[in-house]
Amino acid sequence: ESVHAAKPKTTAMIVKNKVKVQAIITLTIGILNIIFSFILSKFFDVYGASLSIFLAYSIRSILYHIAHKKIMHFKMGLFIKNCHLKLAPTILFSLLFGLFTNKILPANDWAGLIVKAIIISIFYLTLLFCIGLTKDEKIFIKSFIKR
Repeated sequence: ESVHAAKPKTTAMIVKNKVKVQAIITLTIGILNIIFSFILSKFFDVYGASLSIFLAYSIRSILYHIAHKKIMHFKMGLFIKNCHLKLAPTILFSLLFGLFTNKILPANDWAGLIVKAIIISIFYLTLLFCIGLTKDEKIFIKSFIKR
């Protein structure tokens, strides 16, 4: 199953005329995000707003998984194994590399932040290509680049 399988699954809900379920989830998450943001921002400032987004998107993912399994009858265990668990090493190594990069390259301005973002992104994309993509996805990307 593709690394980008979440988008086609959401698109499948539209095709099967389950837009109402998708709309209810999206609206609910938007409201929760606003509530979480007000509450958490009081205690953690801008970090609270970031945490609110993280929580809302996490809940949204769980709700979509439930909807895909119950309504669309997708094999979610297989999806989680082939998508999320397969990408876990790439994400973990990139996180560790990002923390390491943050220690050795202090950034006190926007230019430093942009340089670090580029370095970490290149590391992540390289790692993703090497261990996170299927053979077919690699072939597709190579053919796209050769055009």
